[in-house]
Amino acid sequence: MANVLGYGAQFNSNERALGISKEEFAEVYEKAVLLSADILANQLGVYSYRKVGKNNVFSHLGMEVPRFPFQGRIGNQWLPKGHIDQIRSEAELVDIELNMTQYPDSFFHGAAENFFEYALTPNQEYDMNVLVEPILNMVMKAKRDGLTDLSMFLNHPDVPAIATETYTDSAKTVANATVVAAQPAGMSNEKWLAFHDQMRIKYDATNFGRTGWVSKLDLLAGGTNPNGYSTHFKQIVDADYSNGKMVGSALDLFGDMVDTSPIALRELVYATNPADRPVIMASREVFDKFISELQALGTDIEYLDFIVDGERRAVNYQVANWRGVAVMACPEFEKFDLHTGVKRLRAVLTARGNVSILSKVEPISNPVLQGEQGLVVQQSPLLRDKGRIDMMSYTSVGAGICDYDLIVYARSNPNL
Repeated sequence: MANVLGYGAQFNSNERALGISKEEFAEVYEKAVLLSADILANQLGVYSYRKVGKNNVFSHLGMEVPRFPFQGRIGNQWLPKGHIDQIRSEAELVDIELNMTQYPDSFFHGAAENFFEYALTPNQEYDMNVLVEPILNMVMKAKRDGLTDLSMFLNHPDVPAIATETYTDSAKTVANATVVAAQPAGMSNEKWLAFHDQMRIKYDATNFGRTGWVSKLDLLAGGTNPNGYSTHFKQIVDADYSNGKMVGSALDLFGDMVDTSPIALRELVYATNPADRPVIMASREVFDKFISELQALGTDIEYLDFIVDGERRAVNYQVANWRGVAVMACPEFEKFDLHTGVKRLRAVLTARGNVSILSKVEPISNPVLQGEQGLVVQQSPLLRDKGRIDMMSYTSVGAGICDYDLIVYARSNPNL
């Protein structure tokens, strides 16, 4: 057994193949991808992580107990008051794969050897074992970034708004599609096509469940609501947004979002325990305006500490306190807009744990390795392939909102 990323790995030296078992890779995936994809949101408890079985449709099931169950005694009469209500919402996972190829030349000699803290003596042959961990660490970073994009913006309505697609198969897989689009300024055609290919997996305008959690909010804000979920939306008016900047009041926006929220969410705003209070995730422009308004008022800004493994490491200048509610800058909003060319201001007020990230590791069968693998890395023995290293993993991902009465969404019109 080899040791890779701190986990046992099966290595077949004759076939130049390495595999991490499905069970072991599920642990690697959880720690290196899921829990590291958005450290700030995880620290604040925004997300809950759900493991999904063979069925790719996940039902969030909650129970709402009566808020005011008591009444005065009424003698011999039986007049029951209240009952436990069931809260249900659904989300669907999509099957995804990571297939990557790496040639060893780019990792050896000069700066690369210094960067990865290894070096080869003259005439020493390329060793796959030396490359596995640095390559896998970079693969995990790619998976983290991709998971964040998919969980938030999968099949987002702003993506097809700037692309025309001609499908060649009934499953509508983008891999078999011709994409005709003008990519945003500064984005290469190659990156645009890769982004579009990832973000439009099995797109179906009628499937609300097969979308990222921000995609769901934007669909609801645009009037698409096939399942009849509760909608709590606050429009950021045009006058508050100019040349990509927020010129209106962020403090007023947050107050309006609380006023717009259902009573159950408003009660959480006033919860005695700070850990029970909701969180606001805001576009960087909204967050910066919020901070500048506090500074203009002469208010001492209370930034939250950055906690790593239970220890305070530093002051976190991306999370600040507003009336006991944590306000977090969410640069993922702007990053997505850079890729689509459709810019909006956004803010989300949500109960903690109300956004669920769904995932599972799918098995890979490889004839040169024993058992089901979660990740397979194999180096080609063929001379013409020049030491090429191939990597493969299968996962399924999705995202959902547990209770739509515990989330309020604010956004502006695009590109003002």
